[in-house]
Amino acid sequence: MTTSTTKRFKGFDAIFGTDPDEIYIELRLGRPAYIRLHEGKYLQEGDVYHREQLGMASPTLDTWEIREIDEETVVGEDIETRDRMTWDREEVERGLAVGKFSTNLTDFETVSVIQTGRWEDYDRDGDEAGYRYTGRPYVMVVAYGDNGLKYSRRYQFVDDEERTLELWTQDASIEQFADEIAARFDERIHEALEADGYDLAEKR
Repeated sequence: MTTSTTKRFKGFDAIFGTDPDEIYIELRLGRPAYIRLHEGKYLQEGDVYHREQLGMASPTLDTWEIREIDEETVVGEDIETRDRMTWDREEVERGLAVGKFSTNLTDFETVSVIQTGRWEDYDRDGDEAGYRYTGRPYVMVVAYGDNGLKYSRRYQFVDDEERTLELWTQDASIEQFADEIAARFDERIHEALEADGYDLAEKR
């Protein structure tokens, strides 16, 4: 995205990219949300925030594969009938912003890394008593998808006060990623952790 503009929908501001061959939207609805639509992605009826959305598999909603985007229009092809539909670009932008439309996950727009807890506050006696994760610092990583959703992992420290991490827990939806998306997710997460000075332990 090289340039952008701000528009207001239903009481909130949204940032819109102005590149002619794709739609980019950044929302701030209590948390960041990023939506990107370009040729080859899917546009589907319905609100991504109120259903589990990893692909475009719902049989009850119309879905189009995007064929063209320009400054004025968006052209999609129905994945079932192969009929073409043309929308005004602004209609699609508004629909994505307010939840009339949604799109599929193909990449991750940004990743945040947050360490929770401090070693100086950590109760090692409680850890030895069996409360291993109570108060023990850990690292939360959140990846924001280009479909408006976020995906989280938590990492635990291999040794106290070291910088080496191993996977602890993650959102169940991550386990359903297609291979290509899973590989991209791992790549983006690892890049973010390394940039913040963390190392990942080898899988056991």
